[in-house]
Amino acid sequence: MTIEDAKQLDRTAQVLVVEVRRGTGSPPAYESQWQQLWDAKIDRIEINRGTKPSTATIWFPSLQWDESAGIIKGDMVRIRTDEQNPADSKIVFSGFDTSDLSDFSGGSVSGGSFERHAMLCMD
Repeated sequence: MTIEDAKQLDRTAQVLVVEVRRGTGSPPAYESQWQQLWDAKIDRIEINRGTKPSTATIWFPSLQWDESAGIIKGDMVRIRTDEQNPADSKIVFSGFDTSDLSDFSGGSVSGGSFERHAMLCMD
């Protein structure tokens, strides 16, 4: 996106894809290929500058609060645009899984129950 693109009031939303590269060992050795997380939904991306890290919150609607997406802290995560040719996609966020965010409620008289499993990523 250029400065001129940012000034336009009429922009079309783009589909974003979440991908992961799992790491093993210490220091971690990462897989060579990115793997798409098909069931991941992007809750929020916050791009910061300077010393404050950029963050992304990704949640998994199919998981309950105590289930795992198979991603562990330290795995590399990136969010990119969904293009026909992956080489043409733009990276929106690139960072690491830093923590799990789990939430649930048994419901109440005024509202229903819910469960949510998410992860926080930082660059």
